[in-house]
Amino acid sequence: MPISLHPVWHPIAAHFAVGLTMSVSLLVIVGLIARIIGKREFAERWLTKPIHVLSLLSVWAIIIVGASAMVDFPASAFAASAWFRFKTTFAIAAFFTYLGIYYAVMARKEKVWSDNAALTYTVILALIGAFLVTALGAAGGYLSQGHSVMEPLLKLLGLPMPRS
Repeated sequence: MPISLHPVWHPIAAHFAVGLTMSVSLLVIVGLIARIIGKREFAERWLTKPIHVLSLLSVWAIIIVGASAMVDFPASAFAASAWFRFKTTFAIAAFFTYLGIYYAVMARKEKVWSDNAALTYTVILALIGAFLVTALGAAGGYLSQGHSVMEPLLKLLGLPMPRS
């Protein structure tokens, strides 16, 4: 039985990136909740550095996922497939979203939890990032499995599924 030596890097890298990006978004939401219930010191002490580090790792992970897609898939797939164009656009948006979170936390440090504008900016970016990564994963599921959790949602919204 022949064994393929061609590795599939993209799914491996993508799952690490999903874990990192969603961790950042989750920690930002936990920090917001801590701030709302009066535990801002918890967020300042225990969440600022992990969000800073994880958001930087998320940015690098998104770059690695994009590079692995170029290794695993032919260039013609990107030009021919609406799904690949969708994923490319959302991946670029996710990159800049998590870069924005990194910058906000790097610039304000612990003050991000007491500055209303910085916190609002960071929370909005975290929610947008979570949406983008979820949509990317759903599109990847459609490309690899032939169906996606997006189908019922798009039907509900009256939007057509992108053509392969």
